[in-house]
Amino acid sequence: MTREPSNRRTSVRASLGALLAGLLIASLLAAGASASPGAAAGTQWVDLAPGGGFSCGVRSNGSLWCWGDNSFGQLGNGTTTPSDVPVQVGVDTDWSQVDTGTDHACALRTDHELWCWGSNGVGELGDGTKTDSSVPVQVERGASWANVVTGRQFSCAIALDKAAWCWGQNDAQQLGLGPGGGGIIVPDPTRVDAPKRWSVLSAGWASTCGLRTNATMWCWGWNAHGVVGIGKDPRYVASPTRVRGRNWSVVSVGVDSACAVKRAGASGSLWCWGSNATAALGLGPDAGGAKHFPTRLSTPAGWESVSAGDYGACAIDVSQHMWCWGNNSHGQDGRGRLGGLERKPRLVPGDQEWTSVSTGEDDVFATSANARAWAWGRNDTGQLGIGSEIDQSSPQQLP
Repeated sequence: MTREPSNRRTSVRASLGALLAGLLIASLLAAGASASPGAAAGTQWVDLAPGGGFSCGVRSNGSLWCWGDNSFGQLGNGTTTPSDVPVQVGVDTDWSQVDTGTDHACALRTDHELWCWGSNGVGELGDGTKTDSSVPVQVERGASWANVVTGRQFSCAIALDKAAWCWGQNDAQQLGLGPGGGGIIVPDPTRVDAPKRWSVLSAGWASTCGLRTNATMWCWGWNAHGVVGIGKDPRYVASPTRVRGRNWSVVSVGVDSACAVKRAGASGSLWCWGSNATAALGLGPDAGGAKHFPTRLSTPAGWESVSAGDYGACAIDVSQHMWCWGNNSHGQDGRGRLGGLERKPRLVPGDQEWTSVSTGEDDVFATSANARAWAWGRNDTGQLGIGSEIDQSSPQQLP
């Protein structure tokens, strides 16, 4: 939902294909191709995506799992029964990436097919209807996709030819179809009003940002508090619009704030913009209000990735340490306490070497160097997948 896709909704998924292949080979050698879901290979994860009260993930054997709220069939298992532990979506083991919105999810297969499920009241599943589905339905049969991201009630994807397509709710121009383009509800994938040069997309509440192959950043949609990054006005931005700066490596959009990394690695710098009402920008106690353009955090260089959640963010540095900031009402900063605002990045305690992070509404998911999955924060609908419905203020390992 709010994660860097590659990141989703949004979340760091660099070299996903290579990691998936490597872990799959290792798991087969260790446990055999017929390993059960509870076997050791099943506890390794290559992608995690927190949504609105539910979450999904892809395990190292290519199986797809979801957990949490299931009011609209967003767990994808053919029911509307909730679950506080992961339940498998079908039986296939050829999934490579998943992302989650408020009440729907989309996932890619290794053959580049795209499938979505859950709520479809405004066409967010991309199958040309407005009918909910508790099992995956294919998007644009015959098309080949490279990446998918999901926002509140919309979805976007990059095709193999690097063209960007979006569908679903368009009330704030979040689909990027141009002035007057597409209408308010768009139930079929529709080409974004921009050239075929996209490498990364991130979908937030009602705003979208993307990186092009030349490392420039472009954003569009609802510009509340300057989240589009081009100034206070206009309120809605109908087409992808260039954000100042170059050499962007990662971008992640939340509700009304966003963050990005420039020159990821030893020289990587961390930037945020938009609303600062919940300290989501991490700029410190004297930062003031909203920032309408990317603003650099006063932290040393050396950032690899960042994921902007609804009211805060987390980032990973080159030493594989994780830092979080913003609203901590459900323990999202991972430091063992509830409440308050973290106005600048704080180190998440522990000896894990973090490799990816994805932030959701009020929860956080991450993978460590051994491909184990961890979750913390809000858990009132079992969205952490750990078998309870109690908030967690420190990282808990998924089964």
